Amino acid sequence: MLLRGTVNGKPVKARVLGNGWIRYKNYDYYSPTAAVTAAAGRRKNGWNFWHFQKSPGEWVRLGEVR
Repeated sequence: MLLRGTVNGKPVKARVLGNGWIRYKNYDYYSPTAAVTAAAGRRKNGWNFWHFQKSPGEWVRLGEVR
């Protein structure tokens, strides 16, 4: 599943792997928060930050599948 978010006005993307980890810039993170912390350079709530495409054109917060 593709994830996206915005850091300082710039889009960032990540991918949820089959084992549930999140890959961002060729590094794997155990949680959405760990992945967004790497992307943003500071701690943020990954469940609120990341969005996934629920249907074509409809992006929703990752926390909705939690």
